[in-house]
Amino acid sequence: MRHRYLVLRAFSLILRIIGWVGVVVGVILFVVGLINMMGSASDVSAVIAARDMLGAGVGLVIAGLVSVLYGEIIEVFFDIEANTRRTAEMIERLSPPLPPSSSHPPAA
Repeated sequence: MRHRYLVLRAFSLILRIIGWVGVVVGVILFVVGLINMMGSASDVSAVIAARDMLGAGVGLVIAGLVSVLYGEIIEVFFDIEANTRRTAEMIERLSPPLPPSSSHPPAA
């Protein structure tokens, strides 16, 4: 079976890749911010910078997960389309052939 909607499939893949990269970078930012916050509890400017890293990390993780979600939703639509097509083909194979239609009404 040939693949349909190639651009949409590529877009779905790109969304998922960018999303997972964002999640990984966000987790790294969060961990580094947490380490910096614990290591420099007395320096106010370092704590503010660490707090900003924590916020950026959480935001990036959420944005990455949303991006992965959108890519997965596109894949769900592909699966629904394929299943609908298969179901229609099975119904067509299983249904008995229709009798030939006549243009004349039956005689009473």
